Amino acid sequence: MPVAVLEPGQTLLSGGSLDQTTRITWPFSLEKPDQTTTRLISRWRFYYRPGLATRVGYGFLLQPTACVMQRKMLPGIRRRAEGTK
Repeated sequence: MPVAVLEPGQTLLSGGSLDQTTRITWPFSLEKPDQTTTRLISRWRFYYRPGLATRVGYGFLLQPTACVMQRKMLPGIRRRAEGTK
């Protein structure tokens, strides 16, 4: 997906249209609740026209795949950010 917004040190938003009625956005943002902590927030949004095909595709294919992908990806980002193995 192409990068739509990039604010260094704050936000990365990627997204695009799959077709005329389906759009995906995937933002990553950094929040600093205090001086020593940074939290990475990742959200996955899928906008689609209601219908059986898109509900099945999103509910049974895309959503579980995105969940597994993020569960693998986020710990890797954390290790690289903290400089640990």
